[in-house]
Amino acid sequence: MRYERETPPVREQASDHGRRNPGGPRWPILALLVVLVVGLAGPAAAAALIGSKQVKDSSLTGVDLRDGAVHGSDVRDQSLRPEDFSFVPKGPTGPQGDPGLRGPSGTPGLTVAQSNVVVASNSVSDPVEVFCSAPQRAIFGGVGVLPDQVDMRWSAPEVDGSGWDFVLRNRTSADQSVTLQAICVVDR
Repeated sequence: MRYERETPPVREQASDHGRRNPGGPRWPILALLVVLVVGLAGPAAAAALIGSKQVKDSSLTGVDLRDGAVHGSDVRDQSLRPEDFSFVPKGPTGPQGDPGLRGPSGTPGLTVAQSNVVVASNSVSDPVEVFCSAPQRAIFGGVGVLPDQVDMRWSAPEVDGSGWDFVLRNRTSADQSVTLQAICVVDR
């Protein structure tokens, strides 16, 4: 015995360009339109319903306002302070003020004492001293420009602080000129 498979009935093609149920419910489209209208009208409706009486004083900040929302005509005259701005433009220069009182006479400040020395070829110098003018004391010593092949062996202040001592070595076959300096200040 042979079994034949039953074939499902063929549906008839809708004559309304292939749409099923052409006269059926249209609620999904209507729901979409309602959502769209409410969504777009929401901010506008809120703006129309919320006024200055509903907003608490000092509750809005700059991030709550869109750019360009506040204009000069919206601000009360003389109500803004310099701290309300990130930049305050400089105004015109005012008139010259009266001269101040003369201050007490000061003491000599920082000076640089210097000495030019010649270091003989292929030699180490004897200690070279750069002195400060009294009542100043040396706080630092150094060399303006040290030529190639000339080394500073040591530098140190005088024991009493009256100047700075240097010892130099010349490793060349010619005499070399060196400018030594001492930084001097008034001892208080």
